[in-house]
Amino acid sequence: MSPATLAGSLTDFPLGDLLQFVALSRRTGRIDLRRGDDKAVVVMRTGRLLYAASGSAKESLGHQLVTRGLVTPQDLERALTRHRRDPDGHLGNALVEMGLLDAKRLAALIEDQLEQVVAELMLWTDGSFSFTPLRLADHGEVEVDAGQLGFEGGFPTDEVLLRVTCREDEWTESFGPSEAPPWKPRAELSETSLRSIIAELALPLVTSEVTVRILGHARRQADRGLLFATRTDGFSAIGHFGIDGSTAEGAEGKLPELRIPLAVPSILEETTRRGRRHRRDMPETRWDRVILEALGPGSHGPGAAIPLAGGGHRSLLVLYLDNHLTELPLPNLAHLESQVQEASRSLEPARS
Repeated sequence: MSPATLAGSLTDFPLGDLLQFVALSRRTGRIDLRRGDDKAVVVMRTGRLLYAASGSAKESLGHQLVTRGLVTPQDLERALTRHRRDPDGHLGNALVEMGLLDAKRLAALIEDQLEQVVAELMLWTDGSFSFTPLRLADHGEVEVDAGQLGFEGGFPTDEVLLRVTCREDEWTESFGPSEAPPWKPRAELSETSLRSIIAELALPLVTSEVTVRILGHARRQADRGLLFATRTDGFSAIGHFGIDGSTAEGAEGKLPELRIPLAVPSILEETTRRGRRHRRDMPETRWDRVILEALGPGSHGPGAAIPLAGGGHRSLLVLYLDNHLTELPLPNLAHLESQVQEASRSLEPARS
């Protein structure tokens, strides 16, 4: 890999300004970010955003399609079976070719995944960055054929940043353009691929199989529950059961768009701070009430949270559950914790 040609502090040169600078100069390369033990990467091609990932657990494409109701679990399994016969292909291509998913919806989902990570990284107000120019290979880089879906080479950086700023205005102040520092590209650049960059990061990947196993164990012990991924900007709901008072298998309802801040009092914050399962009466805080409102009817009583898949200094996932519908006491959670911890250990490094 070529040596970095631009490096500095995110305090002095915020990520938004850095992305704008690379976009305006139409550069191709990778931006590596570090903040304490956390690391992240953003890949750009000719100034357009192609890929972004943080150290948080990443939801697989299949998992997001199922939780958003864009494909059924059965159709996903059919596409995965086809995908396994061609491991060098992409799941997105298989879904589109099988007529199970509209190409434009798939493109929008991939862009939304990118925006979520960029929004998370925009909250890094300290730490360091380095930009390394690359000659990026032209093939095998996204879930679908970029040319067919109209985002050849990535997504417009300015449009992504505008949407991120609008959706995150309550979390971070809007950034403005800054004067770009002197910058000279290297004449000789090493060639690489997005696939190799993703493999190098070895990020944990949350698949639909993992969430089904975790929530399957939990639903046998509780009326309802929510599975959260721990990100830089908060706890984000990625799976659930018993929403809107339905406890029947396969009748979970729509996953709520729910994010709980990391550093404010809640049962999730308390559990991750302690680093072990925690049980108490709900709700005690404002954000406890937000969790219960997302789950629907039945708003008072004991609740419990279990931290899962420890990733260094923090848990990658947190499982919340309660029996507020039947008003039965929660059982001893030691066995459940063992089951869901085992299920979460199957998180595997993310692939392109």
